[in-house]
Amino acid sequence: MHQIAPVPNHNGTSDQVLAEQMMEVCHALERAASVMATGQPHGRDYQTGGDYRLDRDEFLRRIGLVEALAHQYEREAIAVQDHQLRVRVIDELQRGAVVTRYKQ
Repeated sequence: MHQIAPVPNHNGTSDQVLAEQMMEVCHALERAASVMATGQPHGRDYQTGGDYRLDRDEFLRRIGLVEALAHQYEREAIAVQDHQLRVRVIDELQRGAVVTRYKQ
């Protein structure tokens, strides 16, 4: 799956809003997976016919896709937040800010 990786800038959507939007999608997908789980195939519904194993495998494939997509959006939100942090550090260094390291 290709990662969606916007580059926040002063003329576009802020990095905070982008990350929030991505996390909103992530949470919606997690809720969808939870709702899907309530309708998973159950052996009692196949007593008189049908292919329970085939349907169960297909259900697991589908819910896996939704969960994988949710995790992808979460990773992308984290990447946007990491970009935000790097930009702030670079800005501070360019302005001549002193970087202090704390010793233990």
